[in-house]
Amino acid sequence: MSFDMDLPGMKPIDVVSKDWGVEKHYVNRPDYCLKLLLLYEGFRGSLHRHRVKTETFVVMEGNPTLEWSSPWGFAMDDVYLNSDRGSVLCGLRKSVVTPDYRLHLLAGSWHRFSAEHNNVAILEVSTHDWPDDVERLEKGGEVPDVK
Repeated sequence: MSFDMDLPGMKPIDVVSKDWGVEKHYVNRPDYCLKLLLLYEGFRGSLHRHRVKTETFVVMEGNPTLEWSSPWGFAMDDVYLNSDRGSVLCGLRKSVVTPDYRLHLLAGSWHRFSAEHNNVAILEVSTHDWPDDVERLEKGGEVPDVK
């Protein structure tokens, strides 16, 4: 996968370098946002949630490890309901997913993608993206050695 990758027929309006890779922003309107997340092999994003933003992710390339925890988050093919809200990480799920995997997360859902096995491209479609609408529990960066 090339980090020069773009969505067909579209050019980004902004490209943001991150510790874990690159975010390419294509649209950020009051009602929706469209991004392409490109993660470097061996890196992961922060474990975070949004107070307002609702997101849908589609894995385009690679096999990311997805971590998420929310009583409201659900995969397109599975519904997970968790009534135990006592602990921030209660019910943290971790799965290696494949291209075409889709996940919808409502506001308040803790989540993170990791590129442990290869470079990863993920399409993000969401409500408007506000810089102040994020709460980080753990920083992103290199995936810790799991030996």
